[in-house]
Amino acid sequence: MILVLCPNPSVDTYWEIDNMVYGAVNRIQKQTKFPGGKGVHVALNIAELGEEVILLGIWGGNTGNWIKMECKKKHVHCDGVYTDMDTRTCISILSKNESINHTEFLEQGSKIDVTIYNYLYACFLEHLSAASLIVMSGSWPQGAGTDPYGLFIDEANKNSIPVWIDCAGEVLQNSLLHNPFGVHVNEAEALELLKNMQTDYSYILQHCKQLALTKGKKGLFLYGGEKMVNALYPVQQIISTVGCGDALLAGIVTASVRKLSFQEIANYGAACGAANCMRYNLGMFYKQDVDRFINSINE
Repeated sequence: MILVLCPNPSVDTYWEIDNMVYGAVNRIQKQTKFPGGKGVHVALNIAELGEEVILLGIWGGNTGNWIKMECKKKHVHCDGVYTDMDTRTCISILSKNESINHTEFLEQGSKIDVTIYNYLYACFLEHLSAASLIVMSGSWPQGAGTDPYGLFIDEANKNSIPVWIDCAGEVLQNSLLHNPFGVHVNEAEALELLKNMQTDYSYILQHCKQLALTKGKKGLFLYGGEKMVNALYPVQQIISTVGCGDALLAGIVTASVRKLSFQEIANYGAACGAANCMRYNLGMFYKQDVDRFINSINE
């Protein structure tokens, strides 16, 4: 079983609009909602690939219950903490106008306290022994502190369960000090972190065993020990790039638990990220698209 921690889920919403005029009324042509949050995307995609997955989150109000119901439809078991304040909503714009296309508006989410944090940690401990691999993905609600993943990573390390993290900024910087097994980060997030610390990629690799670095059109660069491999699957028609990193991470961890080779892990991750671009649903892909990319290697 793969255990996924998503502290700050969301209702991801597409707004389809021709143009946007600042300081004026803008009418949305179509609105579509999806279960979201980085960890939610990871869990849904792991389930799409056929692996058993449990998703832990902080679920708030009616919106939180809606996300859980949608995940259940996709064979993702949800657990975690329940609060009265609604789970956040995040918006992505789809438009033929390239200047506004894929513009995102992200709510911060509800505020939590130490009691909610401790409840989530207790729930994490209940599922820990059954996990073969753990993913900790995304931001935290306000009130979680600057090192919220640290306690969770430490406990997983004590139990020799590999942890992959996907976060940014100060939370990433502090999480690295707990030595997770793997880190996924895109190039912009990595450069921002390393610039502030006046160091380079080697710093990240000093604190983890594998680094999945995504560089947009250049693809995935997977580092591990003395090895580095690149994987890329070009997509002719991109519908949306939102959630590609989450899809890619789902592929990496799925391939890892299946004990594929280092290059095959990179290929699987890149194929999942590419497949995500081809689907209207935010942060999700179809397994048949992933299989088609993978099979193309042997053609």
